[in-house]
Amino acid sequence: MKSAIQSLTKHPDIYLGNANSSSHQGIERLPLGIETLDSALAGGIPRAGLSRIRCGVGSGELQLLQAIFNPLIHQGKKILWIYGYYRINPVWLARQQLIEHSWLITPSTSQQALWACEQCIRSQACSLIVYSFDTLDVRAARRLQVLSKQYQCLVLNVDYTRHSLATLPVNIDCELYLQGEQWFIDVHRVVGSWPKAGIRLSNPLPASNEAIQSAMRQTSTLHEASLTAS
Repeated sequence: MKSAIQSLTKHPDIYLGNANSSSHQGIERLPLGIETLDSALAGGIPRAGLSRIRCGVGSGELQLLQAIFNPLIHQGKKILWIYGYYRINPVWLARQQLIEHSWLITPSTSQQALWACEQCIRSQACSLIVYSFDTLDVRAARRLQVLSKQYQCLVLNVDYTRHSLATLPVNIDCELYLQGEQWFIDVHRVVGSWPKAGIRLSNPLPASNEAIQSAMRQTSTLHEASLTAS
């Protein structure tokens, strides 16, 4: 009976949550360089596994995550960006000198996006996968969590819909938002610590995301116009 239960718990569709570890003290974490936020995250984002950040388009979320990129690319592996409708800003990638270390794919369907993500995890060619194609459901998140831990890959789900309240089996689940001219982040779930709301953030985040959204719309329009003209 014990052997049968152990075999069952190893199935990739079964997520054990915190039961697979008696302690989270040994988890390798990547600090974001913001003292109050890193404290709330028990030291930073876990190096391996799936984490999620919910935010609006152009919220400066990549600037918030900027501190974790350099330690990962120094491993000689790539950063994979899986984006759908919401395009990654190439100007930001160039400014951060990430283009030569990145692969960008834009799948046509959710099934293709998840397949690509899983294959890249298994290939061990990527140290970081930023998944922003669509909102993950529980089953997909569980598969990515199990695989990314098994192959020691960090998967960041940047969810721009913000309306998804589903509880996912992730290491970190947080939400970035603006009130007035002040940025805040709510940590809904964190492995090794307790949730915390209303964490104040300052620079390098902008005071508003309207200028960024406007620039992205103009860039998108010019890009589409150039394609039409050609």
